[in-house]
Amino acid sequence: MTDTNHFEVDVSEGRPPMVAIALGEKLLTSEVTALAAQVESQVAALSGNPFTLLIDTRAVRGAEPGATEAMQALENTLATKGLLKLAHVVTSTEVGARLEAAYAAMGVPNLIGTFVEVDAAKQFLESARAEA
Repeated sequence: MTDTNHFEVDVSEGRPPMVAIALGEKLLTSEVTALAAQVESQVAALSGNPFTLLIDTRAVRGAEPGATEAMQALENTLATKGLLKLAHVVTSTEVGARLEAAYAAMGVPNLIGTFVEVDAAKQFLESARAEA
């Protein structure tokens, strides 16, 4: 991670490519804005090709008001730009269960998954290759 941003973004090769975001300990609204600009730029470079998204929130210990809403807005924006599947990596199965219930209520449980292990999240995203 850089000194100014408490997040990392990586785009992996593959069909479809995976955009991976690792968030730092404190989720700040200003940093989510910078993150969104960086991710949207990288997604634009994919020229409309579909992609998957992994968001690792295990290090997050707090968030400013508005930061979680800004992350949701980023997810919503990416959903209109070719997002095939989204995997959240969380700290515990309890956190995952709450998110899974919210996704089921939204009607998107097969498109969004929560995991406590990165490898399981990547497997979920890999399944998009078979479906693409």
